[in-house]
Amino acid sequence: MSAEFQITSPKIALNEKVYKAFKSVRSVTSGRNLDVIRAALQQQAANNGVQIDIVPLTADKTCVRWSVLLDGIEVGTITETDISKQNKPLVCPACGKPNTDEHAARTNAHDVVSASIWRGVFDEIFNRWLNHIGYIAGRKIPAFEEQILGVTELKNSLLAVSQGTTRSSYDGAATQGDRRTCKSCELLQGGLSLIQRVKVARELSGGAQKDISQRLIGLNHGGEADYLGYKKSLIEEITRVRIEDVVRGIAIELNNQYKYKQYNAEWAEWEYKPKFEFMHNIGFDGNAYFTFLDDIRETAYQHATLDLSGPELTRIKKELRVPVPESM
Repeated sequence: MSAEFQITSPKIALNEKVYKAFKSVRSVTSGRNLDVIRAALQQQAANNGVQIDIVPLTADKTCVRWSVLLDGIEVGTITETDISKQNKPLVCPACGKPNTDEHAARTNAHDVVSASIWRGVFDEIFNRWLNHIGYIAGRKIPAFEEQILGVTELKNSLLAVSQGTTRSSYDGAATQGDRRTCKSCELLQGGLSLIQRVKVARELSGGAQKDISQRLIGLNHGGEADYLGYKKSLIEEITRVRIEDVVRGIAIELNNQYKYKQYNAEWAEWEYKPKFEFMHNIGFDGNAYFTFLDDIRETAYQHATLDLSGPELTRIKKELRVPVPESM
């Protein structure tokens, strides 16, 4: 896969601030993948105090296209190509090796914020927001049984959004593009965020560092000798961009009125179905909706930036054949 940012001549005159930002984003012409380009554009716009919007245009079997707007003015498009499942050989974007077994299953890697991290995020979020539903002074209220089922259903729905792997779900999927990572790379990277993998790679040394870093970080995110060239701020921005994709998808899911609401003809209004009344009670149709989304953003970033320690770090180092002290 490859991604490219193509400049479009603005159709209207740009004010001084937007023009300065436009000159800055013109330096971002290509990257290893969509995430790198989007994150770099976000940084350039923020540095110039201009609002940037990167919105989906089209997604088909061979490419994905996004429109780039500065303060609402289109200045270019990002195109990601060579993502068809029909491409032969199927090259793993992480290790760069072709899949020699055409019958072997490929995985769509969550290579910035993993699916397992998102599971932990929603366990924490729901414990904080919804674990009290149906309980008063520690006692379960039978009348709330249906709503307890609703809480479980909502959690599963949000998890499905965060763990989506289809290209078309750029609003929500934890992976963008058809990243058909090989099984060995998925097993190695699957439980870690990009930030965590870079942190581990920076602890390594010796002649095998290049190969180890490539396997751990992946070619698509600079996993060669140049991985140190990735500024910390860019790695963090890539992470925030991908978290925001999931938050956007969750916002869309929470506003699915046909799923969570029913029409009350007597009152001529939409109301939550009985098992989802808790969404009204805790204010999902008010300010709490935005607080909930902010909580997801912050919690996901916290989980993605946790320092690795204990069994998980030991497992990764052993998988990479890095000497591990007996005390670990």
